[in-house]
Amino acid sequence: MFVAILIGAIVLLTGAAASVYFAATRTRLKELRRNLEKAAAHLDLLLKQRYDELPKLAGTCRGYMEDDAQPLRAVREARHAWARASTLDERMRMDAQLTTTLESLFAAAANYPDLGANSDFRQLHSRLRELGEKFAAEKITYNERVSDFNARLGQMPAKLLARLAGLAPCPQFGVVKTDTRT
Repeated sequence: MFVAILIGAIVLLTGAAASVYFAATRTRLKELRRNLEKAAAHLDLLLKQRYDELPKLAGTCRGYMEDDAQPLRAVREARHAWARASTLDERMRMDAQLTTTLESLFAAAANYPDLGANSDFRQLHSRLRELGEKFAAEKITYNERVSDFNARLGQMPAKLLARLAGLAPCPQFGVVKTDTRT
């Protein structure tokens, strides 16, 4: 009789410990996922801020670069493509294309000394560079959070819980050049 009670108590305690462990693992997965979503939201916000500056940049350049409209047209097209993107991954790919487009615009702008002397142009150029630097730093944070999340998903019992919850590893974003210096 005593042995049966002892075995029952051991089974009960083991079950309780396993339940607590699984609950703690589930909570940790949710926390990691929330941190990942927060970092993604920061990236998205920085991209939006960058794209919100483009009409101002185009407006400032338009009066000076009337005979060189291609770079301005390319910026406008890149902005429209970004607006049509529906996921962060698509917006980041569009942003990489925009970076190349902006480099072309700033290279063309170097041929217009009056534009280069324009305080609005210099301020917008500086703002876009600053946003690019913030974006690069935030992308590092995002990738670190992806690494933490994916590493946890690869461990047992998180692997089982993740499968039950429909959680899958997230891709990291590669290094995308965001510097818009000329």
